[in-house]
Amino acid sequence: MADSLHLVNRAGVWYYRRRVPETARAAVGKTFVQFSLKTTSKAEAKKLREAWDLRWSAEFDKASSTVGDYPGVGLNRRALTEAGALRLVRDYVERLDKRFQDRQLADGPESEAQRAQIVADIEYGAQMLRDLDDPRGAERVFAAEKKLTSETGAEPGPGGITEVAFAELVRRGLLEVDYRKLARLADDYSRRSLDPLFDPAAPPPVTFAELADQFLEAVTDEAEANGTSQKSLDRQRAYVALMRQLIGEDTLVKDLDYDACQEVRRLLARVPTNFTKIYRGAPLREAIERADADGRERLASITQGQYLAALREVLDLALKKRLIPVNPAEGLKPLRRDDLSPAERRQPFTPEQLAVFFQSDFYREAAASGPAPYRYDTKRGWRFWLPLLCLFTGLRPREVLQMHVDDVQRTKEGTFYLDVVASDDEDDAPLRKTLKTKSSRRRVPLHPALIRIGFLSFVADRAGLDRGPQIFPLTTNKYGDPASYPLKRFNEKFLREEMPNLGQRQPFYSFRHSFRDGLRAIGASPDVLQALGWSQGSRVVSDHYGAGLDPDQLFEYVKKLSFKGVDLSHLYDRR
Repeated sequence: MADSLHLVNRAGVWYYRRRVPETARAAVGKTFVQFSLKTTSKAEAKKLREAWDLRWSAEFDKASSTVGDYPGVGLNRRALTEAGALRLVRDYVERLDKRFQDRQLADGPESEAQRAQIVADIEYGAQMLRDLDDPRGAERVFAAEKKLTSETGAEPGPGGITEVAFAELVRRGLLEVDYRKLARLADDYSRRSLDPLFDPAAPPPVTFAELADQFLEAVTDEAEANGTSQKSLDRQRAYVALMRQLIGEDTLVKDLDYDACQEVRRLLARVPTNFTKIYRGAPLREAIERADADGRERLASITQGQYLAALREVLDLALKKRLIPVNPAEGLKPLRRDDLSPAERRQPFTPEQLAVFFQSDFYREAAASGPAPYRYDTKRGWRFWLPLLCLFTGLRPREVLQMHVDDVQRTKEGTFYLDVVASDDEDDAPLRKTLKTKSSRRRVPLHPALIRIGFLSFVADRAGLDRGPQIFPLTTNKYGDPASYPLKRFNEKFLREEMPNLGQRQPFYSFRHSFRDGLRAIGASPDVLQALGWSQGSRVVSDHYGAGLDPDQLFEYVKKLSFKGVDLSHLYDRR
């Protein structure tokens, strides 16, 4: 993949083909740029690719005002980076060298005297370049600088290579051309270059931003070919975007050694959760410093591991392209391990919190609305039922909100239960609504409190409205998730307003964790917990849903579930 990146062979002729970044598509007017390189030689196509990569990167940068997925990190991409400058001068050296060789073949010196004169002229010009006080050498450098910058539209200055550094690079490049000319005239072909900086065998200078773009381009192509979900793809882009900020857009890949990766690891351990929302518009390093002062919660170890895995994959591409000799991120793990298990990272609500929540203004108004309080929120039934269902069934919000009317069923023994499509997601995993199979379903008995409050009547009302099969017909987000908006409202507004002393590790999912702890309090066995959706160490939560206890057996445990001090009698259906 890396060897033929941006190259396509058609009928023996090589073409340049490159995906236009999303941020530049409106200005460029297309999704791909593609044109013939007019060569059948792959080696020649690869050389041409380097020049076109540089030129198109400059064009894309002009069309894009920001880099990355986070606000406040836009860069002036018209600045000529160190890597871009080196590529530009290397390409210039190769072009001038080839031009001289072609000229020598077509019209070389006819005598030793003529050869000596040419050598003298070249040595005189090289001496001008070596003498930093000679204005003629400076003029030659300046002319070459103008020619090179006009070809790309990128210039040295703020945000890129300095003007002094670029001038020195051009001076060394011109000297390399002169030295090669002298070697050719002396029939010396023992060295490919005189200055190691311009060795054709040396890996091309690539910035981390350029490498990240190439990596994401390959990931996007693979995702489109294999039907990977958009949410998974966006997640990968977010991981890479954060790495770009930690490492630096213009950092050369060749400079990313073990120490650099260790520094990324140390900084990652200090990144606060939700920093783009809490410190909106602030650069990442500023957000880290402010989070230190504010005592904010940091990214969980498992999340840090996902970011480091993304870094490792990006540098694997650099390794395949021979930009680095080894992958310095191999085996890199989060600096600090989590003290809490995944299950413990979310705390259950206390009985006192639950008691206050269900006596909040919303539920008191529902109770006062008539004999059937569940009908109070007819347009948004999810607000009334979602906390109750998660608390008394242990379902995840996505599992509740994707249910259909016919998912509410009854056993021959008379036990009402929910025939649930099992999901292995937690707070932010992708939704997968699939056909029910023995390995992807679980059957959860309805708690008597839910029946007394009127859930069965609510479902019957929904069925009579003829608005589709879903119990809660909500608009989904771009990933097809119906729980996105309700969770946002609960976590950002309802819980904060209606739940006293809300802790940092008490999001909406704490209703589900309260269900788990309630089962443990009545002595439910691991098999019962497993059957009701709590993994007991298996690899995937839904591994054993299809086997084990039936709804009638599970109901013997579920009906005993209660929370001290939580009185729901005001919500009962009184008809």
